[in-house]
Amino acid sequence: MQAGNTSGASGYMHYRNSTLGTTLMDALDEMIHTAQIQPAVANRLLEHFDKTMCESLARISPRASFRGSLSTYRNCDEVWTFFLRDVQFKMEGGTVHADKVRIIACKRPE
Repeated sequence: MQAGNTSGASGYMHYRNSTLGTTLMDALDEMIHTAQIQPAVANRLLEHFDKTMCESLARISPRASFRGSLSTYRNCDEVWTFFLRDVQFKMEGGTVHADKVRIIACKRPE
C-alpha cells in the first residue's frame, strides 16, 4: 500500500496490523487510487492513527489478568510476539474468553 510506505513513521506501526489498522489502510489506499486524497494526507492520517491507538490503549485500566495456552512465540528485532489459545481475560468488568490471541510486545520508543 502506498500510504504505509513512509520512512519517518512512528515507532507504533504495529497497530496497523490490527483489523482496524488494515481496514483503514485499505480505505486510504482506495482513496489514493481514486484521487480523493493525496498520499501525503494518507500518511499523516496513518501516523495520527498510530499515535491515537497508543494513547487510547494507555487509558485502559491496567488491572487485568489472563490465562491461556501458549501456542507459539518469537522474538525479532526486540519485538516479541506470543500466540495464545483458549484465553480467559479477567478484568474489573468481568471475564472475556477468546479462542485465539496474539500479543505483540516491544520497547517503548524513547
